[in-house]
Amino acid sequence: MIKTLQTFERSAMIKNQQSPPSRSIVFWSKFVDTFFPILFITLILGVFSTAILAQQAVDSALRSNNNMLKQAVQNVEMLFNAVDSVALSICQDTETLEKIGDVFENEETVDRETRIETENFRKFVSSISNSNSYIFSVYIYVKNSYGKFITSIEDGITSLNDFYDQGWYESYCM
Repeated sequence: MIKTLQTFERSAMIKNQQSPPSRSIVFWSKFVDTFFPILFITLILGVFSTAILAQQAVDSALRSNNNMLKQAVQNVEMLFNAVDSVALSICQDTETLEKIGDVFENEETVDRETRIETENFRKFVSSISNSNSYIFSVYIYVKNSYGKFITSIEDGITSLNDFYDQGWYESYCM
């Protein structure tokens, strides 16, 4: 019985005999079976890693921009506080401001002591803008009929009519 089975198998092999596949066909078939799954997995990992890295870069840039914005806001607030303290220190000296108002109104009849005090006050105002790089100029205006004021840019008392920057006066009058 075993012999007949073997004979039967041989005859079936002879009937269905095909030539064995060539080496190149075997190579390409195994190459495709191996390469495409690896390529697919690599592409998926590449897409996901690129998306994750791009999101991290955007988040990092936003964090950095927010930190710089906070620093800029702190610097501007610090500058405004410095300007406020300068303005308060000037406004607290009401006696000198009254004397300066007298000088503006009656420059010819002012005594020597008041002139010296006004000059010292002008030097103080000039020192404020000279010592602070973020303050370009300081104007001290006391209401008077001649439109005179003290500026840190020019020496002494200046008239609004002769001065190039009059925008501050318009905002002061509002």
